[in-house]
Amino acid sequence: MKYKNSEIGIPTLEQIQEFINRMGFKFTASEVFDYFSANNWLTKKGEPIKTLESIVNVYNSLWLRRHKV
Repeated sequence: MKYKNSEIGIPTLEQIQEFINRMGFKFTASEVFDYFSANNWLTKKGEPIKTLESIVNVYNSLWLRRHKV
């Protein structure tokens, strides 16, 4: 997985939180980490996730649907 054009493997909570803060999202890094850990860091099509930005953006969509914002 990439973040800031560097290979990072599975992201840390700190890396996830940094991106969440920068984008102004209202969920926590642990929510994102737990969700994608449970899915083995794969997309719903079973492909490996490529970027940290993509997982946070996907989780934001899920969060918005759940909270009907």
